[in-house]
Amino acid sequence: MGRKCLSFVAVALILMAVATTLSAQDAGWTVRVRAISINPNDSSGTIDATGSRVAVDSKIVPEVDFTFKFNERFGMELILATARHDLSASGGLVAGIDLGSIRLLPPTLTFQYYFPTGPHVIPYIGLGVNYTQFSSYNLSSDLRMAGVKGVDFSNSFDVAGQFGLDVFMDKHWLFNFDVKYIRIDTDATIRTVTGAVVDKVSVEVNPWVFGFGVGYRF
Repeated sequence: MGRKCLSFVAVALILMAVATTLSAQDAGWTVRVRAISINPNDSSGTIDATGSRVAVDSKIVPEVDFTFKFNERFGMELILATARHDLSASGGLVAGIDLGSIRLLPPTLTFQYYFPTGPHVIPYIGLGVNYTQFSSYNLSSDLRMAGVKGVDFSNSFDVAGQFGLDVFMDKHWLFNFDVKYIRIDTDATIRTVTGAVVDKVSVEVNPWVFGFGVGYRF
């Protein structure tokens, strides 16, 4: 998990303890549906001796999130979404070749503070943790021709931050704009048709996620 993640979890638990001792005014659930644009701020090690690196494309997908507010100032949010990203080689000797595609399932839990700006327009910030599962890898024909049988991806656990804005139309319905930065990293292990490991490449996805949608407060 890492010292940084353990430190954040400790802070988050303290924040929850403080929040639950405050007034329960405005406590309750909010459900939002957003369209999100996932824009990787990617980087990676080089692929074998080619000098090429792994590039991850952007995607727009639907997302659902659930927020529970302890009171009018503190809450927590769980987002659920999944996306399939295309991979390609960038730079080096094999620039532009197709490296296949991978599905990411990145549930993210953040603990939020809502600023006291009024009942209709409410900005918030959040810090939290993300767990990303990599699955359903599709091997490209380019890699098959190079003798690759498959690529295994390790799952990721790291931190996430956010800034957002709820704009209420009435007591229940709202518009929402939200920006998140999520640290996601994986090790891609490349195997040949004999099962031998020929390379292991560290890939950081680290996306900016921009969301816009509607919500309902119960």
